[in-house]
Amino acid sequence: MRTETFDGKLVSTDLHGVIDYTAGALALVVPRALGGSENAITVGNAAAVFAGTYAAATRFERGILPVLSMRQHLALDAVFGIGFLTAAACLPNEKPAVRAAFVGFGLFALWASQNTETASPMERAERMRN
Repeated sequence: MRTETFDGKLVSTDLHGVIDYTAGALALVVPRALGGSENAITVGNAAAVFAGTYAAATRFERGILPVLSMRQHLALDAVFGIGFLTAAACLPNEKPAVRAAFVGFGLFALWASQNTETASPMERAERMRN
């Protein structure tokens, strides 16, 4: 896994891919592990599918069907983060630990959307060829 980044960002696209699939798995597990309601579990399930799908569809080292650019992916990360923050706010009767986990997921996703390099090695190579 690469550790250096191209544009001075803290997170490489390779590491970001690992984070994406890990976040999807955690979104499935954490609401259940914390004893969340059916609503919280549904939020986790939807987030896991969303994260896994757009990660798999991104043109980066961990992508499977590369149709999204890294910039598009990072915009979806921001949507992912806002979704978790919104879920935490809209589930006032949820266990505090579940709401806190949603806030943590949301803030981390927003942070990652701003601190990950904006072009994968594949995208940079494509630009060099054109």
